[in-house]
Amino acid sequence: MFGLKFRLLVGIAALGLIAGCGASEFPDTVKAGGTVTYNGEAVADAVVTFSPTGVENAHAASGTTDSSGKFTMTSFVAGDGAVVGNYAVSISKTEGGTVELETGAAATESDEDIDAAYAALDEAGGAEGLAKAGGAAKDLLPAKYKSASNSGLTADVTADGPNDFTFELTD
Repeated sequence: MFGLKFRLLVGIAALGLIAGCGASEFPDTVKAGGTVTYNGEAVADAVVTFSPTGVENAHAASGTTDSSGKFTMTSFVAGDGAVVGNYAVSISKTEGGTVELETGAAATESDEDIDAAYAALDEAGGAEGLAKAGGAAKDLLPAKYKSASNSGLTADVTADGPNDFTFELTD
């Protein structure tokens, strides 16, 4: 029927497909996280972002602090950490940014409901009205920490770890 060479070739091709399907498309990551405090107090619900500073490390990572100010970084899959490399760090915490608009429509998301929401926004005064209604986000940490390029915060994620960073924010 089929020659030995043909069966061997099919077997090698099948092994290649199996090996290829199991490989991750993402770069390797290492566990990384830490703690954020502001004026000595733990900061809950802050977003910590690691922005790569080297060309070899083109993947950002982020995490959100819990009630004790602790965070775990995520690059691709929840809690996977960060790619080894150097990062500039930004930390932000805001409140607001959402407003309930009365549209008279049911809580479905049909085109008519969306149109009604935009009409209500226009009636409220557009973006300016949104801000007056409490829809503008308010920073709860000093603005300098919101930008990785201005924060002065850095993180060097290493393969050997422990990659446990403490960021002590002040006014």
